[in-house]
Amino acid sequence: MRFSHAVLPALPANVVQPGGAAGGPTFTIVHFGIGAFHRAHQAWYTERAGDHPGAADWSIVGVSLRSPAVADQLNPQQGLYTVAERSAAGTALRVVGSVREVLVADQDPDAVIRALADEATRIVSLTVPKRATAARRGAGSTMPARMREASIVSCSRACVSDATRGFPA
Repeated sequence: MRFSHAVLPALPANVVQPGGAAGGPTFTIVHFGIGAFHRAHQAWYTERAGDHPGAADWSIVGVSLRSPAVADQLNPQQGLYTVAERSAAGTALRVVGSVREVLVADQDPDAVIRALADEATRIVSLTVPKRATAARRGAGSTMPARMREASIVSCSRACVSDATRGFPA
């Protein structure tokens, strides 16, 4: 059975469910590179920010620049997924509902542009995977930290350049 908002009431009581902010404004984050790292960290924190009364209701529109795999997984289940937090006290499960939609840039670049231009969008963020910068420095290289940072900036600029192609100057 796939996750959806309709099945949330059937989950065990010990599974924390998405609550969403009550009464606060609604804002969007457009995030490029919505892989496992982003979902386990930034999306989880975005979800938790909505736990506070009067907080803004933040949602995420993820953008995949390479593969439709994450979109194929999350979109049919309304962006919902579970994070397991493990500690000495045990394992706590939380359904994360901050991801509203996952777009695939190659399949629908106009949808990406619309998300970026939407008046509710307040933040554009991106994850630059380690492998993206590793490819730039070559296998086994011991590139100095300053050069690694410049490489990350270069990858980031390329991502933003690709994403904003088509915007009027």
